[in-house]
Amino acid sequence: PHTRGRASIFFSTFLGATLTLAMFSCCSARRTTHTPVPHAQVGHLALQGSALALGSDQLSTEYPFTLYALTHDNKHAGTTSEIEVQFEVEGTWTEPRPFISSKVKPTDAVSVDYKTPARPTKVRLTCLNSTDGWRFTHLVFKADDLETEIAKSTWGHWIKYVSVEYPIAAVAVDCKVGPWSDHGSCSKTCGGGKQEQRRAVTTAAAHGGESCPTLTREVDCNTQPCSPPYRLVAKGTECDGLMRDGQEVDLGYVTTVADCASEAKAKGSTWFIYAKNDSDLCSSEGCRCYAEVPGSQDCPITTNTRYNLYKSVGEDTPKPYTFVTKGKECVGQEVDLGYVTTVADCASEAKAKGSTWFIYAKNDSDLCSS
Repeated sequence: PHTRGRASIFFSTFLGATLTLAMFSCCSARRTTHTPVPHAQVGHLALQGSALALGSDQLSTEYPFTLYALTHDNKHAGTTSEIEVQFEVEGTWTEPRPFISSKVKPTDAVSVDYKTPARPTKVRLTCLNSTDGWRFTHLVFKADDLETEIAKSTWGHWIKYVSVEYPIAAVAVDCKVGPWSDHGSCSKTCGGGKQEQRRAVTTAAAHGGESCPTLTREVDCNTQPCSPPYRLVAKGTECDGLMRDGQEVDLGYVTTVADCASEAKAKGSTWFIYAKNDSDLCSSEGCRCYAEVPGSQDCPITTNTRYNLYKSVGEDTPKPYTFVTKGKECVGQEVDLGYVTTVADCASEAKAKGSTWFIYAKNDSDLCSS
């Protein structure tokens, strides 16, 4: 209630659904109380008619909304009125603010913007001064791009300095989210990895609105093929890896990744092939690989091209072995691709550990069968 002896009239809800709503007319009569007539339920309404903006609420607040009043053209309506408004926010009523001034005609529609610290739950209207005949046909609360009708009038009268309160029904707000954005890095640099993406909530769900969708997902990334985990090295090239016998190699493929055969020496041989091996890791020590390879330097390891091989720098005498193709029978166990001796002596355990690539060589201590 206000000063100057104002009284208040409160309305209640019926069966949890029907608002006790009323038409109200302002009149400059005696200070008595009069109960408005209940009539309509809460609903939604698209506003029509000419709107007369009376100004903005000056409260230092955050939640913006608009209060509309649609009036009725009554032949007995007066031409002057004065109505102020208050809002209940979190159990506390705001200070009175102007809503309708004496400049508003009974046939005008009123539209006034306000702000409060949070969404209001009730509105209180108080008639300060008016001639007989003013009334509202609709009172509408607009916020978050939604319109909610909070009062719909019937004929009735109420008295100067008497307040009327109406509840403001909560409106469901659906969750809204922003665009997807990458988070972290791709799990692989090539060959197809996974990338996490996230998106943020821009508007939280409220009052039973639709909940937020998933905020994280995984997408494919770096789908381009990987380079093979080996490379052909030329004579004198510096390369990383662990030598199969801890010495220099004459010819071989070396890994371009950290994985390689740590025990890759073919028994009784000084010829080495480096290959990727997930179970055996090599050290990071450097080594020097020696080879003289005619033709393309990116020749695949399944080639049948014959190479002129040299054991080390400065030696030009070919060694007693030949290059054989896959599936060719030779003295000793079957090989996929490798060098086999042209003499009776060969390595009986010639497989490089963790590899399907084999080197056969003369070995004075281990003799193979014929």
